[in-house]
Amino acid sequence: MGDIVIGTPVPFYLISIAGFYKAIVTIITKFIYYVIIISPMTLIAPIVESTIRRRPILYEAIARGVINYSALAALLLPEVEKTAGNKVKHATVMMALRRLREKRGRVILKDIPLNTTSSIIIQEDLVEITVDKNRTTMGVAKSLFEKAGRDFLTVTQGVYEVTYIIKQHHKKEFISLFQKEDIVMVIDHLSSVTITLPLEILNTPGFFSFMTREMAWENINIVEVVSTLKELTFIVRSDDTSRVFATIKRLMGK
Repeated sequence: MGDIVIGTPVPFYLISIAGFYKAIVTIITKFIYYVIIISPMTLIAPIVESTIRRRPILYEAIARGVINYSALAALLLPEVEKTAGNKVKHATVMMALRRLREKRGRVILKDIPLNTTSSIIIQEDLVEITVDKNRTTMGVAKSLFEKAGRDFLTVTQGVYEVTYIIKQHHKKEFISLFQKEDIVMVIDHLSSVTITLPLEILNTPGFFSFMTREMAWENINIVEVVSTLKELTFIVRSDDTSRVFATIKRLMGK
């Protein structure tokens, strides 16, 4: 038996064959990964996103990272398969949801130009009066401004209705200016929370949607939204005023 010489170089042709097989295995592995995982997900991801977009609360929960992806994937799977027209793997839907979280997270965490320089102004004891829009009701509009003076007053003129929001102590006097049949609705016990806005808001897509979603997430009902160039006002029930204030303060601290 011949002696084994330690350290004898491996023939070059053996290295080449080993490298060749390694390259083949790598190519096959990548191909399988693409065919089984990446390719189906590329087709399914838009379907999953479209399905989620029809459910704003789920869309928001994904953005906040508070969703169980496995459970949600199982819930959406039948609908995704129906839209896709074939069988879809649970793992594919789950991965699409995770990718959506990464994409949506970047959007929701985008810097919002609302900071500590913005002011919050609260007006309490408000009432909303909505009347039919006709020649009679429009004729008293001027006197309403005069009677309100420097008190809080907003006027929203629609196609068929006009809504006034005024201080509670003007209610009786305002109502007396209209015919009973012209009054559509009166809502008492309201407050307004106004935020002063920087001009950058004009070039910030989705800002108003962002603000209303935050209110909805806190289970705050918004009665009306009124805005001017640099002011955004939420009209809410008086009981919700403190929660609206706290929500806006939280957003200003981001």
